[in-house]
Amino acid sequence: MNKKISVIVPVYNTEKYLEKCVDSIIQQSYENIEVLLIDDGSTDSCVSICDRYADQDKRVKVIHQANAGVAASRNKGIENASGEYVAFVDSDDFIRPETFAKLHEELTKNKADLAILNEIIISPESGYEISYPDPIQRPFKLTGCFPAKDFWLECLDTCPHCASLVVGKLCKRSVLDNIRFGIENRYADISFLAQWFLACEKVVFVLGEYYFYTLRFGNEFSKKYKQWTPQRLCECIDIIINKINLFYEKGLTDAAYSYDRFFIQSMLRHCEDILAWTSNEERKKWLPELKKRSQWFKEQIWTIHNGKTYWTKK
Repeated sequence: MNKKISVIVPVYNTEKYLEKCVDSIIQQSYENIEVLLIDDGSTDSCVSICDRYADQDKRVKVIHQANAGVAASRNKGIENASGEYVAFVDSDDFIRPETFAKLHEELTKNKADLAILNEIIISPESGYEISYPDPIQRPFKLTGCFPAKDFWLECLDTCPHCASLVVGKLCKRSVLDNIRFGIENRYADISFLAQWFLACEKVVFVLGEYYFYTLRFGNEFSKKYKQWTPQRLCECIDIIINKINLFYEKGLTDAAYSYDRFFIQSMLRHCEDILAWTSNEERKKWLPELKKRSQWFKEQIWTIHNGKTYWTKK
């Protein structure tokens, strides 16, 4: 019998999408799964939907908790996972019936620690679908196995979602024994992934359209996004800096360079967005701190790119 896969699904006020998500998981051709629905204090009908699935299918387990955020929900799922393998699915997304069978096949066949879908299909609420990465802008698809330490070098240009999303992946449960998501971290996924890949020895990329990611728009998303302040962004950037230092300390200088370069674009974009709705007083207070961190990133890229053997820590 195939080994069990624990599928962790954080749930918060996604009643419009939840049934399609859970149906796509329990209808997998790979049947030996457990579905961990982590209800993060939902105020809509998600609570009853989760409980109904648990009553109907013994493979579905529900954990209700006070609202603590998606990172805390995923951590709760990891702590309660009993399978030999772990996967994450967001509660507003869905997957093809053969998704886990394919990921498990490639993981075991290649004796890898982590299997990654090299393509995510984005399904906006408007109804149309697009492929990510864009097949025109990035026609090359990563396939085959890589040592995990080479992951950042190989995928950031051709497969950027692999470095920024925890969904669309299957890994050995043992890899996650000492890894958890950082709470109150805008970059929780990416920070987690940095530790995740360092804990792996081999990664395999799987070709095919299996995971459908729902891109939502609207007031709730905007409200949540605008909760971010310059101070909170600085705290998150400091976490990223610590991860870059971790790469270097492991002797992965090239990976540190790729990770650093990848984050400059993301950091500057979020700085612009957050400062746009920040008061003049707060902007004046935190702008020097953000500039200091931006300069740190640029100096480290120059240092590594020019082949220096030292690393200037924050």
